[in-house]
Amino acid sequence: EFFAGRLAAKEAIALVTDRPVKEARGIEIRRLETGEPAPRGKGTENVLVSITHTGDVALAAAARKGPLVSLGIDAERIEAKSDSFLTENFHATERAVLDKMATAGRDPNETIVLVWAVKEAVLKALGKGFALDVQSVRVERLDEDGKCLVKLEEPARRCLADVGAQGLSVQTWIRDGHAYALAWTTT
Repeated sequence: EFFAGRLAAKEAIALVTDRPVKEARGIEIRRLETGEPAPRGKGTENVLVSITHTGDVALAAAARKGPLVSLGIDAERIEAKSDSFLTENFHATERAVLDKMATAGRDPNETIVLVWAVKEAVLKALGKGFALDVQSVRVERLDEDGKCLVKLEEPARRCLADVGAQGLSVQTWIRDGHAYALAWTTT
């Protein structure tokens, strides 16, 4: 899955840099000190990339820098989570949002995993990953169309400024038993 994620990233970068996809294998992906992937080579200087893989799914997102400052993507297999997982990783306000969604008829396992994917994608977009407390990223609303409202608490809020961004957006989707989230920051 590691190599499939790298290949997905190379193909995404090829599309963003207007290269034929068949040349994607020639694009180099290096790992920064923070663990973030970064493209290397001619024409990739202003390209952002994020990679995720889980089980049999590998996915990547790439975009040109500009108003877009950073991005993060995550995929998670939908499965039941323990009560301890919920209390360790979700703030009380998030658990209330999840309860409200379950009462409205949404599948609890699906929404829990979807909110978890949001947290991981945002942590990646902030450039810190699990170096940050996951509870500093709080999902306040998850709309039927996949849009998500996220509130950043300290230290995540400071990380947003540290990457040079002011805005954060998140889009989610469910497909083939997996939850996906794409987060991006903007100037």
